[in-house]
Amino acid sequence: MRSVHSTRLAALSANMIDAGPDGVLVTPGSDLRYLTGNAVHPSERLTCLVVTTDRTPTLICPVLKAPRAEVNATAVGIAVHAWGETDDPYAWSRGSAAAAHAG
Repeated sequence: MRSVHSTRLAALSANMIDAGPDGVLVTPGSDLRYLTGNAVHPSERLTCLVVTTDRTPTLICPVLKAPRAEVNATAVGIAVHAWGETDDPYAWSRGSAAAAHAG
């Protein structure tokens, strides 16, 4: 049985196919909570959900927040990409969006 959040993510992906964008970045706030059930507070460290039309949705978050994020993400079918102190999460999210566009 699909969770309400899985259904919402599937609907977003279907609407993206109809509307044309290859990807959407969802930052902390009510939209992220609506799609994932994960209440993430905004901070100076990038946390965002990358949703594309042809890949598993991925939550990008700091490594310290990954254990909590993985609990919700696994239940909804979202991958988690945890970034460390010396990583560039912006480059990873750009690369993920570019790969979706190329595919």
